[in-house]
Amino acid sequence: MKKLLAIAVIFALVTGAAFAQFSATLDTRLSIEGNTADNSITTIGGGIADAYFQGSATNDEGTLGGTVRVKANPAINPTKGPDNSAEGEFHRAFIWWKPIDQLKIFLGKEKDGLFSTGGTLTDWAFHRGAEGFTNYHDWDYWRAVFPGNWDTFGLAISIYPMDGAELNIVVPTGAGAWPLDNDGRRLNIEHLIGYLRVMGSFAIPDIGTIYLSWIGPQMDFDAVHATNGHSGNLGVSFLLTAIEGITVQAGVSAYLAKDSASNKPLLIGLAAHYNGDGFGVKFRSAFQLGGIQGATWWFGDNSRVFTKGNAFQFNVMPWFSLDMMDIFCDIGFRMNMPEVGDSTNSWHFNPYVRVPIAGGRFQAGIKVDGRSGTDTINFAIPMGLVFGF
Repeated sequence: MKKLLAIAVIFALVTGAAFAQFSATLDTRLSIEGNTADNSITTIGGGIADAYFQGSATNDEGTLGGTVRVKANPAINPTKGPDNSAEGEFHRAFIWWKPIDQLKIFLGKEKDGLFSTGGTLTDWAFHRGAEGFTNYHDWDYWRAVFPGNWDTFGLAISIYPMDGAELNIVVPTGAGAWPLDNDGRRLNIEHLIGYLRVMGSFAIPDIGTIYLSWIGPQMDFDAVHATNGHSGNLGVSFLLTAIEGITVQAGVSAYLAKDSASNKPLLIGLAAHYNGDGFGVKFRSAFQLGGIQGATWWFGDNSRVFTKGNAFQFNVMPWFSLDMMDIFCDIGFRMNMPEVGDSTNSWHFNPYVRVPIAGGRFQAGIKVDGRSGTDTINFAIPMGLVFGF
């Protein structure tokens, strides 16, 4: 019943506006996983990674449009446990209005994210595939190095004052949990500035683009912890596109920490892509000064105390484009250097292929990783099929 209602919503959108498009996508995956530890067990498993219906349309004048993407595969409701699935979740559901060329108003949610400042080189574009499954990719970490990417419900106002200039102001009224962000949250107008997100960019013709991002603490400023909280994150970067075949981006991201004891890090990012004729190399790196996170990065954790120290990491990935497939080989390394204690490092080796097929693709790879202090090596052989219609 939920699926029928979801499909009905999409058809209502499609049939009620001009320039309508309707599509569906299915992404299925299988993986063999194990490690070299004594008495280890190698497993095989898989599932439906993504299955959705999408419709989008604009009016005759091209000034009003909308998109709906409804998940067909169950998503676990985080508040009610595994027995209560959220079939029919709205992954994308938004309406945009452009009353004049210099102004665009967006209301809804875009789970794929808006206003990323590192999307060209370090975000989704780095692997352009099943990051976190076929590849090693920490979404939140690279979006902290090059901050941005808003993906909850809310209002966004985009202003285009002149050619090449853009200013985006976001009021995020949706909660973080999915799919419950439609329930929204009530913000105190007097403290609204603490929740705002602002991203600006200015393109310099034939040279590159300057990005500036500010993300508030996502709470009332009065509620920010006095000793280990932060009052927001400020990021600036420059994307160089003046050299044919080479793209370079460098940037800095910093927390506006209230107290140095929290060891909030300064993040410096450098990335570069070379695109040749059927061959290329991708590179991204990050330097973390003053504080080190644990195994997982929590960009939005305002009160988090980091371990004092420094860290750096990088990926380098040559790729080859053949008639039958694209071949990639991602090699990564990270070193944590705490002020107290020994340095630790981790590495990964990840060759994979993408085989284009009319209407979709096949993808498969090998993932091998390890870390200092242990002789155990982890491995996985992920594979998947994607079909759109």
